[in-house]
Amino acid sequence: MALTVIGRAALVGREALKTRAYKDSVGVWTIGGGHTSAAGAPAVSAGLTISEAEVLEIFGRDLVKFEAAVDQAVKVPLADHERDALVSICFNIGQGAFARSTFVKRLNAGDRAGCAEAIMAWKKPPEIVARRTAERDRFLTPYSTSLPKARSSDRAPVKMDSSAPVTPAKPKSDRMSVTASTWAEKSLATRSRRSRSACATSATTASARSTGSGTPRPPAP
Repeated sequence: MALTVIGRAALVGREALKTRAYKDSVGVWTIGGGHTSAAGAPAVSAGLTISEAEVLEIFGRDLVKFEAAVDQAVKVPLADHERDALVSICFNIGQGAFARSTFVKRLNAGDRAGCAEAIMAWKKPPEIVARRTAERDRFLTPYSTSLPKARSSDRAPVKMDSSAPVTPAKPKSDRMSVTASTWAEKSLATRSRRSRSACATSATTASARSTGSGTPRPPAP
């Protein structure tokens, strides 16, 4: 199962999308949205640069692997906010470490509070603590209560776009450029227009039936 739009925006906020290779907090060469050589092609080394379209393509391809790893390791049903948090953690620590982790074992045993506590054992190097805290908080907090932060130290929730960041063909201005509230307002407006259209159609049909026009109704048996 794929990340939600909110979960994807949070993960992008944590990983960033970079077109030039850089060393992460533990000295591993990284590019794009947290892509390393361990995740497969392309191999990352000093001086590597890729296009923005390639960043999005690689990020989407890598993400599928981590989503599948979470689905395979976790044996209990998950709410959207829980799964989004776990995929973010898996993306950071790797599929193998995720599957062997104490927090996954506790989760599969039905101990969600113990799972949340064990998530915070993964707090090295120190630079990762703010991210891990945000992931732990998201695991515990439904989206109906609050939107996620990329890191617990951030002042505001992540910004997101109602359409993923995965389709390279979209112009830059379309990606992650609206806030969660704007996205929600657009969705609400769409539902409202559909509702008004349905009401108008029903009224027209009722009027046609009352005047004997329109599609004939079959006789009662």
